[in-house]
Amino acid sequence: MTERQSKSPKIDAPFPASAASSMFPMVPWAIGAQMPLTMLEGATRIQGEWARFLAERLTKDAEIQHQLFNCTSPTDAQQIGANFVHDIVSDYLTETARITAMGSQVSQGAGLDV
Repeated sequence: MTERQSKSPKIDAPFPASAASSMFPMVPWAIGAQMPLTMLEGATRIQGEWARFLAERLTKDAEIQHQLFNCTSPTDAQQIGANFVHDIVSDYLTETARITAMGSQVSQGAGLDV
């Protein structure tokens, strides 16, 4: 058998690597040099806020379960359920407003008019 020799192929670049930065504005999703970075940072902040909210909601949900397990009458259970529905609707509406405001700030920071 013959042995195969692996050689790295020589790559002849049509232009120097330093020219790549000048081509950045030609990328379709790059309206401005700052936009992709601003969008990524904003998305990261929004995801962090959403994760914080979910962790808080899960803690509250666990507390509600504990209250339901320890209630002594159907009236108590009904009151706990009513309070839960009120609180969860309020929490989600507040969080929706918060995330919407964050998204608006991100789009304005990226130079997009919304």
